[in-house]
Amino acid sequence: MTLTVLHAIHGFGGGGAERQLSYLAPALCDLGVDVHIAHVSEGPNYRRVLESGCNLHPMPAVGNFDPRLLMRIRGIIRNVNPSVVQTWLPQMDIIAGIGALVCRKPYVVSERNSALAYSSGWKGPLRVAVARRARTIVANSAAGAAFWTSELVAPDCRVIGNGIPVHELTRIRDASSLEKIGPVDKKLVLYAGRFVPAKNIMLIAESLKYLVENDASFNAALFGNGPLESSVRRLAFDARLSHRIRVRPYTRSLWNWMGRASALISLSKNEGQPNVVLEAAAIGCPLILSDIREHRDLFDDESALFIDTDNPSKIADLVKDYLFETAVVRSRAAAARSRVEGSFDFRDRALEYMKLYEEIASGQDA
Repeated sequence: MTLTVLHAIHGFGGGGAERQLSYLAPALCDLGVDVHIAHVSEGPNYRRVLESGCNLHPMPAVGNFDPRLLMRIRGIIRNVNPSVVQTWLPQMDIIAGIGALVCRKPYVVSERNSALAYSSGWKGPLRVAVARRARTIVANSAAGAAFWTSELVAPDCRVIGNGIPVHELTRIRDASSLEKIGPVDKKLVLYAGRFVPAKNIMLIAESLKYLVENDASFNAALFGNGPLESSVRRLAFDARLSHRIRVRPYTRSLWNWMGRASALISLSKNEGQPNVVLEAAAIGCPLILSDIREHRDLFDDESALFIDTDNPSKIADLVKDYLFETAVVRSRAAAARSRVEGSFDFRDRALEYMKLYEEIASGQDA
């Protein structure tokens, strides 16, 4: 019997969940799973699923909580008749979760973050109330699983880490196609992610301003979008550094930029299991990370530089001193790459998900 799985997600923007599904869905198709994806929008991660042979079900909507979405997802579930429904991100955890309950289909909720990511408001409690009826919660980190298993009444909760296309990433060596952002002898510090408070984007921008302002051998590039994008641009503009601190939208050439960069910086306050950090490590791009549990679960002091301060000038000094320790930087980058290559291939993750779906579809306890 063919295993049919319906994934529900808002769209394929530049976020980690969207990127993860763009890796997982094609890998499941290659394993013989009949994969369907219900989505509202497209985005930069859409082409990978479009070219994969997955069955795509667009759901036009006006606004994130268009009431017609519930009717549309219910119709898709009834037509597809999936063995399992998997929901991604709060909007679809609620809407598609309710749709699965109405259609009496087992469903899986994807937890991509940790408890620190959730603030007060009506969406959080509603998501929890719906997710409690799920067959399984799948978190991509121990911190994410802890959100459901500590103080909350939770269903079965599993940890299945993120997967990345290791073989594609390890081939990234040539950055010759990059648009130059400065002389090739300059050191480039790279950020890629959402421009939101949880990513500590303003601290990163302030730190890079100090770095670039006080050392002509550094440039910076920040890729992404979000509510703080205009603030980051204003900071660079006011410091007359817009030509050396480049703020760019999400790019499909990010892997090439990682191959060119002297380091990737990520100072998030909380994470799930960050795709960008794993991808940079696989390419061999040195890592500068906030000293949080989620980063420590992936790397140690022999494979990354950890930052435990929120002082921008001190961070700038730490980054500068570190990146001039060439031998140390290369050694840590090699150690990080070795860790990722052996443990995070997305095809292995697809096998883990397939096993979970088969257990649910056969009526076993997940």
